[in-house]
Amino acid sequence: MLFVSVPKEIREYEPKLIAGLSARQLGWGAVALGLGFATFFITRTILPQSIYSWLVMASVAIPFACGFITIKDLPADLYFRLMLKFLWESRKPLVYNNGSDGGGLKHDLSKEEKKQLKKIRKDREKFKKTRSEIY
Repeated sequence: MLFVSVPKEIREYEPKLIAGLSARQLGWGAVALGLGFATFFITRTILPQSIYSWLVMASVAIPFACGFITIKDLPADLYFRLMLKFLWESRKPLVYNNGSDGGGLKHDLSKEEKKQLKKIRKDREKFKKTRSEIY
């Protein structure tokens, strides 16, 4: 089988739209801008200027940074989305059986659990395919 190495710069290429920013970075920039305006208009009548100006900067910096940060070779928004999905999915703990049948972990799954497992496997395959298309 023929093997050709692809330079890292080509694998990690993202098309730039405006001012050298990718679509992901522009999207997060728009979210940050909207959040900044909302924070400004809500807090300017309640708090003194020295406090609300820092609050606006903090509320803008966090979402804007999500467009640039990668965690474990994934964009930050995708990483956090997968993390939340993992935490919110219901998981059934494995039960250790110490009985006469030899003991060990029980892997008996109900029909519904088998369906969920099949769906999770499909999602993983979709994610792998999507990730390979991106990189």
